[in-house]
Amino acid sequence: MTVGICIGLALIIQTMTIADADLSPTVKEWVDITLSRQGETWDEAAGMIGSSEGNSTRGTMFYALGLLQRGRGEDGERACKTIRSVCKQQYVAPGSKYHGTFSRSDTDKPPRDGGDYDQNWREFIGLSMILILEQCGDSVDEETRQAMLNALRYACEGAYERNVSWQYTNISLMSAFLLGWGAKQFANPEWKARGEELSRDIYENFIKHGTFTEYNSPTYNGVNLWALAAWRVIAPTPEMAVMGTEMEAGLWRDIARSYHAGLSNFCGPYDRSYGMDMRRYFAITGIAIALATESPASMPDLSSHTHLHDVAYLPLLALLGLQVPEDAMAHLKSFQGTRRYARIIEKGRTDRRAYSWLYDTYMVGVQTNSRGTKISSQYHPFTVHWKGNNDAISWIRFISDTLAIISLSGDAIEMQPARKSVQTVLNFEIYAPGAEMASFNAGSWNLPGITIKTPVVPVNPEVKQKDNTFTVSYPIPEGHKRNRLIIEVN
Repeated sequence: MTVGICIGLALIIQTMTIADADLSPTVKEWVDITLSRQGETWDEAAGMIGSSEGNSTRGTMFYALGLLQRGRGEDGERACKTIRSVCKQQYVAPGSKYHGTFSRSDTDKPPRDGGDYDQNWREFIGLSMILILEQCGDSVDEETRQAMLNALRYACEGAYERNVSWQYTNISLMSAFLLGWGAKQFANPEWKARGEELSRDIYENFIKHGTFTEYNSPTYNGVNLWALAAWRVIAPTPEMAVMGTEMEAGLWRDIARSYHAGLSNFCGPYDRSYGMDMRRYFAITGIAIALATESPASMPDLSSHTHLHDVAYLPLLALLGLQVPEDAMAHLKSFQGTRRYARIIEKGRTDRRAYSWLYDTYMVGVQTNSRGTKISSQYHPFTVHWKGNNDAISWIRFISDTLAIISLSGDAIEMQPARKSVQTVLNFEIYAPGAEMASFNAGSWNLPGITIKTPVVPVNPEVKQKDNTFTVSYPIPEGHKRNRLIIEVN
């Protein structure tokens, strides 16, 4: 699909509204459960939701949007109160990096007084406000409407000055939308030019390889789906609607290709992941898959408290509507058989490629690189999922807290320090109920349901255990001759 020949499609898409969504009884039940859980933390005095440590601005705005879409009883009145409360938490400081963003909670110390802040709150809260104005404008009073318009003007000013890179996928998708909408609302040609440039940069780099550089995140792919749905439904320009629709379909295909319905997870590697089993924590992509398929087996346990704040996306995704291509939907509903595929993520000076191998009872993800892995607790360039004891999902992930170069030799995964002149530790985290400390030795990890061979090791592993989770570490001394670790999954 090209942008130039699809303007007619964009005009049709723009006539759709969130109110057109026909929610099934199952999805309505999930939405009600979510809003009820959020409402349990309602602070009447503050007009916000949160915890004893502080009320959340982003969570409160998401809650307001969900209430307005549901529209029952006192939902509208409470939503307007929450919106005004959040607006009061915005930082207005032209010329500063934090201009137009919001506190993360109502207990945060202002940045001018040495407090911390998150620039991304402009986009998360700003997009929510735009959806409210565009889709629920008749449900808010004039005072609340004006408060949002003022807040959005400041947010656009801050987003324009920040000029976020297209590579920061989830934030850039929202920032391009915010600037495009703000340019139209406030007649600002500079914002319009910046928003259009950013949206085209995102699109052109997506279609190069059919994926985003912020690759394969159980959490942030879900944010991407939310942002792209907004592009599709209420884009400020026909061109953005077309690009958003194409990228949304492409992202669903990318997700579906690596999704294993039998394991209710999608295969690694992950650029950014907060967990490994989407049934046990609130990964936004897992929520989106459950909504798309209406499958309780795919939905995280709604009574869980792990990464609980992201359950707020459930009403937002449901009410925007999810458009999944038929070929992708087949993979989301049932496992479509053994497959192996490779994906170029980035090509050039930084060469990153993803390999995913999906089998009936297990799957392996590997990300190779030419310059060393990122150092991040969220980055996992080697992953394994499988059915362990009692068909429970077990998993392995490489913890990228040191620079390492990862490559493939056939099916063998080779890891070595990017810098031989410093002490290096290669760390792995393994969740495997039924395993024991003795399961790990210099030649293999003998785990319930799977064996991981390590035919070449630099040193014997150090193993620690906490309940069913193990940390396996290979401390490699500076200048060690045997500095490679070879892994084979059987």
